[in-house]
Amino acid sequence: MIAPLRRRHFHMFVMLAVLLPVAVALAIGARPGDSSRASEAVESESLGQLLVERPDLFSTVDASVRVFDTSNGGRLLAVTPSAAVRTPDTLIYWLSGTPSADAAAADGLPSGARLLGPLRNTAYPLPSEATNGRIILYSLGHQEVLDQGALTIPAGSSVEPPANEDGAPGENPS
Repeated sequence: MIAPLRRRHFHMFVMLAVLLPVAVALAIGARPGDSSRASEAVESESLGQLLVERPDLFSTVDASVRVFDTSNGGRLLAVTPSAAVRTPDTLIYWLSGTPSADAAAADGLPSGARLLGPLRNTAYPLPSEATNGRIILYSLGHQEVLDQGALTIPAGSSVEPPANEDGAPGENPS
């Protein structure tokens, strides 16, 4: 009875020794790529007019923040990290208005913070009332605020429609 069990266990461990490294290699290969690479940066031309660009908004996370005005009147926020962020579960939140000192010092998320999405090289729509507020980077796994920065967005677009022949704003016939 003991000899057949030893043979069976020997064969199981040999199979594990062969299959486990293969499974680990396949799992590592199947992981999604690093979304913070500069080569995958958000294309500015396709998003609309650039309203705000702040490469120094955060103190601990090296990321560039850009706000775009779209053709349909909406606004998009793009947060592009310069280097890989060490927490893979980083979420971006928008907090409208000027938060009080105790809300800014809290470890957790302040009430009223609106989830925009995960930290990826993509643009997220901002709430329509967003003119000034804070962008918060939050680690879901660590349950802590990684960094936050105040951002003021201009009230309107600086692009005016081209003037027509009589000088009034409107479509240019050419």
